[in-house]
Parts: sequence; C-alpha cells; structure tokens
Amino acid sequence: MFTRALFGLVQSPFLLGGTLQQHLESQREKYPKEVEEILQSLYVDNVITGGETMPEVRTLKETAVAVFGEAQFELHKWHSNAPELEVSSAPDDCNQSYAKEQLGVKPGETKMLGLPWDKTEDTIAVTFLEPLPEVTKREMLRFLASIYDPLGVASPVSPVRQLLY
Repeated sequence: MFTRALFGLVQSPFLLGGTLQQHLESQREKYPKEVEEILQSLYVDNVITGGETMPEVRTLKETAVAVFGEAQFELHKWHSNAPELEVSSAPDDCNQSYAKEQLGVKPGETKMLGLPWDKTEDTIAVTFLEPLPEVTKREMLRFLASIYDPLGVASPVSPVRQLLY
C-alpha cells in the first residue's frame, strides 16, 4: 500500500483547515470554552491567542496541547512575551540561527504572521521599503503591494494615505 503526503498541493490548506475544524468540533463537548478560543484564534495552522493572567494562559496552552494531541498533532514553536511560558526544547534555542539572521530576525524577536514581533518589548512592526526611486503609477503600485500587513496594523498611517494626499 502506498501513502502520499498531501502537503504542497494546492488543496493542502483546505484539507488542513477541514481536518482541524472537524477535530476541534469533536472536542467541543469535552473542552467547550477552550475549543471556542482556539477556533477564534486559528489562522491556517497557527493559533494566536493570549489571556489576562499567567495561569489562564498556561491552562489554555496545556488544554491546546491535549486537544491537538488527541489527533496526534504536536504543537510546537511556542512564543510568548512572558519568558516563563516559553519552554525551549533545545538548550541553545536562544542563540540566533544563521537563517533567522539572514531573514532579518533580531535576537528576542520572532515572526508572527510574517511580521516581526519583539517579545521583550511586546511590539509588532510593519516594515516599509525605501522611498520610490521615481514616481510613476507602476512604481507606486509595486511599492504599495510590497507592504505586508495582514493584521491591518499600519493601515491608518500607511504610505497609501500619504500618497493619496
């Protein structure tokens, strides 16, 4: 019997989303509040959530591990602005890897939905490229399309507004 991994296909995000949705619905009776929180915080294969207190977040993390563990999904890449909530699997996880350095990720920083998140300062940044070399419609559109801001963090102050006025 042959098995083939489906990841990398066009359908993969759809299949992953459906699988996660089905599994979470099957766990709703056992963990109603936590499953609802996970569903509200799920973005493709990332859960981005938080809480008011340290015990609340720790409990949510433990429950998420249990919920996804039921389907043999191992949650990893935990990040928090509270160092005591981050349990590193590797002893030298604090060291900056060459790949992260090449991507422009600074120490104490990680990527969240493609945006740099400084965990020590608890800030999210949106980076803008250099100013336009020449002002043409093509260059303006290329520049505007290059701004990656999935959360809409910078939309009130983005260059789009500046270019329009």
